[in-house]
Amino acid sequence: MKVFDPGLSCHSFPIERELLLACQKAQQTAEDLKRLNETLEERVAQEVAERRKAEAAMRQSQRMEAVGQLTGGVAHDFNNLLTVIKSSTDLLKRLNLSEERWAHYVAAISDTADRAARLTSQLLAFGRRQPSSQRRSMPASPPGCSLT
Repeated sequence: MKVFDPGLSCHSFPIERELLLACQKAQQTAEDLKRLNETLEERVAQEVAERRKAEAAMRQSQRMEAVGQLTGGVAHDFNNLLTVIKSSTDLLKRLNLSEERWAHYVAAISDTADRAARLTSQLLAFGRRQPSSQRRSMPASPPGCSLT
């Protein structure tokens, strides 16, 4: 039986040479696949990290939009209250105002100030219910909080 000796001529054992070449090619292919798999894992990990970062940025953007909507609603409500107070005080400045009209405008100012105080109280209560991480970004409509 012949034993393979790598020092012998390739012509002496053609089948063994083909097997050796096939084995080397298989090893090279295995190494190439291993490197490809490693880079694939790295690329997938990088894509996942980028996607998570983009999702976090989107959530932050949505929170900021909700805060903007809430702020706009609160500002609108306070503006309505201030309009009543301001117009009532302007009307109180009239010299020929009857006592009945004067009492009406004072009552309107008082009632509107009470509504503003309730609105402020609701906003403060809402702020206290939020965990510290959520206080910076409130949802568009606070649960159980009517702003009008």
